[in-house]
Amino acid sequence: MFATIFADLLIKGHDLIHSIQIWERLANHFNTVSLARAMDIKCMLSTVLKDSNQSMDDFLRGMKQIVDSLASIWSLICDIDLVILTIK
Repeated sequence: MFATIFADLLIKGHDLIHSIQIWERLANHFNTVSLARAMDIKCMLSTVLKDSNQSMDDFLRGMKQIVDSLASIWSLICDIDLVILTIK
């Protein structure tokens, strides 16, 4: 297992003996990273504004990319919140 883990993550598990301990440590690490990433993306989503020279299609595609980024880390946004953020 250690052969496929990045060096910085290897340091987090070098003192563990059992594989369950390693998996729990990795899950904790990635959950923290995902939470921070979700907060960053949600902040970005709340500050997106349509430029006057930007087409509506480009604006909506940009919004979709942000929402897809959230979905990829299992941080979904409800439809009504998305509508509100889009028309603000």
